[in-house]
Amino acid sequence: AIAARSTTSASQAAEGFTQLRMPISISGLSADRVAQLRQLDHTWSLGGMLASARTTGTAQAADAGSADIVAGGNLAASLSYGDISFAGVGTATTVCDGKVVGFGHPFQFLGATSLGLHPADAVYVQPDSLGAPFKLANIAPVVGSITQDRRTGLTGVFGTLPDVSTVTSTVTYGARERTGSTDVYFERALPDIGFSQLFANHDRVLDAAIPGSDDTSWTITGTDGDGEAFTISYADSYVSDYDIAYESAGDLANTLYALSQLEDVSVTSVVADSAVDDDHDPYRITGLQQQVRGKWVTVKTARVDAGDRLVLRAVLTNEAGTTYAPYSVQIPRGARSGQLQVTGGQRDYFYLRKVTSVADVQKGLAGAVRNDEVSFELRLAGKGVKRQQRTDVGPLDTVVDGSKRLTVVVR
Repeated sequence: AIAARSTTSASQAAEGFTQLRMPISISGLSADRVAQLRQLDHTWSLGGMLASARTTGTAQAADAGSADIVAGGNLAASLSYGDISFAGVGTATTVCDGKVVGFGHPFQFLGATSLGLHPADAVYVQPDSLGAPFKLANIAPVVGSITQDRRTGLTGVFGTLPDVSTVTSTVTYGARERTGSTDVYFERALPDIGFSQLFANHDRVLDAAIPGSDDTSWTITGTDGDGEAFTISYADSYVSDYDIAYESAGDLANTLYALSQLEDVSVTSVVADSAVDDDHDPYRITGLQQQVRGKWVTVKTARVDAGDRLVLRAVLTNEAGTTYAPYSVQIPRGARSGQLQVTGGQRDYFYLRKVTSVADVQKGLAGAVRNDEVSFELRLAGKGVKRQQRTDVGPLDTVVDGSKRLTVVVR
């Protein structure tokens, strides 16, 4: 019967049906960029999902609505939609009473979930002699929610849209500027997609993987476990001698990951701003000087009387010249000799570990050393003496790299 009504031969029809492969696609990042993320293991939460995704080109959204989702037609499910669309396209099985069932197989096997439900316009079915063919399609904006992702397929509802975290970034490079955004429906994916949004927008504006510097700031808003609204803001400077787009997005992703580990915390929006420059020459700590009798003397061991003030400065050098980061501390009378560790912010990595609340995240960020600061950490012995104290100097006009250690002899 099939052969009689189509161009398919009887022998082909006798082979039966083969399920089309459903490649998970991610648009907005090139294949080499996704490969770079996999290689460097920057998959904060998606893990195997990102590992199995394939990149696709970007196109104008399909001109389709909920009425175009019909039995036997196209159905798409997404973790995110916008600059970074992480989605898969399959087939709707039944549509009835504002609900749709489709795919006939899992999307990501998430169980009860909240994903974007989209119409899609199939462009082509790609034959593949080495495996199953697959469907190429453009995805239209969200029209509902996928609520179940099970072994036998997906269930979705029309009209009720999923909760969304919107990531917006603005990148400026000379006269070029672009603002882009991505709606994230699957909150566990927010760290990876937040990173990818800022990363991809840099690529769009810079149009190259280049060295440079970047002043980036971002604000995260949401609600905590008690339903109270919160705002977290952070700003820092970054320098890279190979790829500034990659360098400047990690702190945002780490913060989003820390928040994603907190129960009942929901992120509503992320807004990031980046100003990129070609300069990629950081300061380097090249020496330490002590003020002795009104003169600056380069030292490896500083000597100071108990009860007096130790006055130092770090010598910072780059191709443009030399500048200084001043440091002054009162030495307690009961102190004994110790060590002073001086570190450029680019060397002082921070991680948001063991956070149990939004307040912990805010405290961790507030205590972080910026890349354009110099950290002076003094460790002294002595009865009743504070054993460790840190002073951060900056921000300076660019990032500071390197470190020096100084012995402090208390007389």
